[in-house]
Amino acid sequence: MDTFNTKELYCIDIKTTYNLEIGGKTFAPGETILHFDSLQLAVLEEFKTVRTARGGQGNSELVCWEKTDAVSFICEKGLMSKVGMAILTNSKLMEGVDSAVEVPQTENKESDIDGKITLKEVPLKEFFIYNTDGSVPTGYTRDGKNISGLTPFTNYVIKYIFTYIGDIAVLTVGQRLLNTATLKLSAKMRYKDDFDGLSKTGILNIPSIKLVSDLSVRLGSDIAPMVSTFRLQGNPVGERNNKYVCQFIYLDKDIDGDL
Repeated sequence: MDTFNTKELYCIDIKTTYNLEIGGKTFAPGETILHFDSLQLAVLEEFKTVRTARGGQGNSELVCWEKTDAVSFICEKGLMSKVGMAILTNSKLMEGVDSAVEVPQTENKESDIDGKITLKEVPLKEFFIYNTDGSVPTGYTRDGKNISGLTPFTNYVIKYIFTYIGDIAVLTVGQRLLNTATLKLSAKMRYKDDFDGLSKTGILNIPSIKLVSDLSVRLGSDIAPMVSTFRLQGNPVGERNNKYVCQFIYLDKDIDGDL
């Protein structure tokens, strides 16, 4: 396995190679279905198979065959759209679904002078009200959003489930967006020329990629709000004796130097 690292990939496009529908929109072959302005981390891992034929005195190596089986493209992205998450986790996305959804809600409210509280929504079920010390108040009544019979000017924590009605998007992890079909990827990078020391533009093309990501999302106070790690696998294309997985094309100037 060979590993190549670059600190900067930018203008990354993942394109479909056939008519593909995502979230109610149809993409034509060659159309970009996912674009990144930049990726902070990119690792290309090349997986090779090496076979040899031996014989004769000392069983020396006579012939060696080497081929590239696949290239794994691994990266992390902080900000991710619904479509991006669907593509990179290979999960079905349905948008514009007119449906009712049960939503959990927590409210911290202070009762007024009459011992009343008005909630944001009408509780559907699982209604619970607590004092700030965790104890449960008694003697109160509830009518829709309105709670009465509480101690005036007292803070309460209310937990309940309400029904949200409207257009929603549903990302279903476990239901495949793509099965055996492949996509393609193109990206730019910058490299430093050893001869003149100038930064120049490189092009990365992977003509056949497959989504092989497991969903990996990190949450925490010391990292970006959402970081998604995803993996794309490049597969060989071309004739039997002229197969390749990806191409690095090195230009003789920085074509995006003003960015």
